[in-house]
Amino acid sequence: MFYLPFKFRQQNQYCTPKGPNFKFAQRIQFSINGNTISLRAPRHRAGKYFPSRRVRNARSQYQISDTPIDPVIHIEENDWGWIPVITRAWDFYGPWFTGRRGRVSFYAYITHSKKIPENTSYFHPRAFENAIANYLTHSYGDRLFQGRQDWFAPVDWQPAPGFPCVAATFTAQPNKKTTYADNTYYLVFPITEHHLMVFSLSIERGRVYIGSEPQGDVDNWINRAPLDQLARDIIHSVSLSLSPETEELQRKALARLSEEEAALSKTFLPLKWGEAPLPEELRYQKK
Repeated sequence: MFYLPFKFRQQNQYCTPKGPNFKFAQRIQFSINGNTISLRAPRHRAGKYFPSRRVRNARSQYQISDTPIDPVIHIEENDWGWIPVITRAWDFYGPWFTGRRGRVSFYAYITHSKKIPENTSYFHPRAFENAIANYLTHSYGDRLFQGRQDWFAPVDWQPAPGFPCVAATFTAQPNKKTTYADNTYYLVFPITEHHLMVFSLSIERGRVYIGSEPQGDVDNWINRAPLDQLARDIIHSVSLSLSPETEELQRKALARLSEEEAALSKTFLPLKWGEAPLPEELRYQKK
């Protein structure tokens, strides 16, 4: 069966699209203020709707004090800035010339708030969690439809094991009653006292049409599993090594905290931004 980037016929049945093979993903390594980050990701492979000018490969070194912070401009209160590091995307194709059926878009960037108090350190677990809450509110809190929020986040919050500092994975989950979007998966950890390193992988599946008629729930037409797997593989490949200077900053942030106090919260329920209540399945931590 052929899975090619050409579309000569419409999809008329459920399909599992194919994308890049993670076994052949290249190693990427870069440093930020002396902290070394390594991960694996396939080479960029996406069609014309993801123009090549948007592709960004990581430089070998970043010194934040010397790097301009670009404003995030999609909302009026422009209190967060970012430094883009990696931008890539991968198309997933359906069988027998049904063309692109999905895409995973990958963004790695450094972000910080312009309103953070000077005596705050993101290496402190409560400050880290508060920063994530503020950033999610900045990113999704104004996306409402008739009082209902378009996105629920964080969902499936998990402290990330194996990192030398606080780190967490979670999902931004779309509200299927207001948007046709798919999940966005995150890995976040502090890279300085006032900067977060964010890895974001957004899943996209287009609506299916037969003739000119849009079909129903895309889950009934396109299997999301291979797109999810690529996103998870990339997130699970990330590793971090702190510089001695950063380790000292972390030591100061955690001074006088007990082992329990120095750990991230095991639960972090989705934030509420709209007037409508959260779905019942998101109001309580899953056991």
